[in-house]
Amino acid sequence: MRAEYGTKEYHSAYGYTYVVEPVRFTRHRQGEAVLRHVWREYGRLSGLLTTWMGGVDGESDLTRPVGRVMGMAARWGGGRRALLHIRELAGSDRATGRAVAAYALGVAAEDPVLAGEVKYRLHQWSGQSSWQVRWTVAHACGTGFGAARPDQAMRLLRNVFRGRGSRQEEAVGKVVRRALVNLFATGSPPTVLRHLTAWAGTEGAGVARLALETFPHLLASGTWCQEQLLDDGEFAGPLVDLTRRVLDDDELSEPTCRALILWCRAAAWDAPQKTAVEILLTALAQDMRHGVLRLFVRIDRDEDPGIAGRHIVRRALDAWRAGEPQTPSPGHAHRPAPPHGRTP
Repeated sequence: MRAEYGTKEYHSAYGYTYVVEPVRFTRHRQGEAVLRHVWREYGRLSGLLTTWMGGVDGESDLTRPVGRVMGMAARWGGGRRALLHIRELAGSDRATGRAVAAYALGVAAEDPVLAGEVKYRLHQWSGQSSWQVRWTVAHACGTGFGAARPDQAMRLLRNVFRGRGSRQEEAVGKVVRRALVNLFATGSPPTVLRHLTAWAGTEGAGVARLALETFPHLLASGTWCQEQLLDDGEFAGPLVDLTRRVLDDDELSEPTCRALILWCRAAAWDAPQKTAVEILLTALAQDMRHGVLRLFVRIDRDEDPGIAGRHIVRRALDAWRAGEPQTPSPGHAHRPAPPHGRTP
């Protein structure tokens, strides 16, 4: 096979020392072929291989390639037991093992025969009490599996989140937010924002709070939001509404201000971006609450002399100080309509 022994590695564990002699395969995909043979012909070793692969170092870059192998192993095994090894990793106490399981699910779902089984299992796991399994489901939604099925991923993410109350549930919430940002950045912004807008309107602090916490990251993740404002798109109104809400939130105001100030600075040399910024600022100026006021003061005092929208901000601040009602300025006829048909 022309495989090669690597340098001996000495390890210590539980009071004893042992030697490992790694084997390196020199031909393309040869290691994968050997793993496939072992997995199929020596069934009792599948548990050992699962434990071994699930124990990769969390600081290494092996999570994705190991997840790929474990996902392919589901194809090698086939049948109703195909996902058992992934389920074992999905409930691991180690974040690396759970991440391997998440990537493995995405690879397994690429197989038309297994895709339905993966979807069914994820739906089942999303409702379980085990926070580790729900963490894995959330992580999978932020990978290729979710990118190919954004609506299903959003439903799963809604289902896995139980609100806060413990360190473990905080960890699940963090992975959910990361998955939402990934889905938004990988081609599904309308789906993500449609669901987040609905979540933000629900009663109860849990999922509504999660939606608001995610929104500043979406503002900072690309130009799609600016394009919606520029074109007076379907989500222009909800964008203004959510922006105002997070600006008024004491915890979320700072990251939101940072994202919007970066918008203003970057727009100084880009005419379409500048127009989008002016549309947003003009809409926000119609209701000068404390969050908007805080943003406007920061833009007015920004050191960048070319920052976009400063003239709108100063006019709004002068009118606020004088107690005058805010009115749209000439030349900004493309201001997005108030969300949900409300009068600002």
